[in-house]
Amino acid sequence: MATHPNIASSSRTANVHSWDELNALDASTETIIVADGSCNNGGVTKLVLSRFENLTSLIVGDNCFRYVTTMNVVEMDNLESIRIGMQSFNSYEEADYSFSVKNCSSLKELRIAPDSFGRWNFTEFENLPSLEMIQIGYMHSYDGSNFNSASLELKSE
Repeated sequence: MATHPNIASSSRTANVHSWDELNALDASTETIIVADGSCNNGGVTKLVLSRFENLTSLIVGDNCFRYVTTMNVVEMDNLESIRIGMQSFNSYEEADYSFSVKNCSSLKELRIAPDSFGRWNFTEFENLPSLEMIQIGYMHSYDGSNFNSASLELKSE
């Protein structure tokens, strides 16, 4: 009975393959899964997720968001998990790159696979009181580069 089309699902999950699909998502989406190799057209350079007020999980596959130079995850109180696959957010363009994860009271995990955010030069993780795990790269079995030009600082009170 729980799968009946007239009964609302308790979880709204969206699978995304393009910027158009991402932009068309309802603001009440709870989980966004970006497929491998998606959102790589050169016209979009900013990823701001704040309109997804109910978002609990962001999962980005491998080789995504090639031309994004700014990613802001700010004041998202329901967000619990961010997982980024390999070689995502990896442009070779000369730019100022900025990744901010701030004021997300429920964020428990931030996982970034090897070779993502390689050239990013500004990164801040601030006021994440529930954060239990940050994993950047893999400890064994893969030698990748992440945040080569950035100093990483975790700020909290």
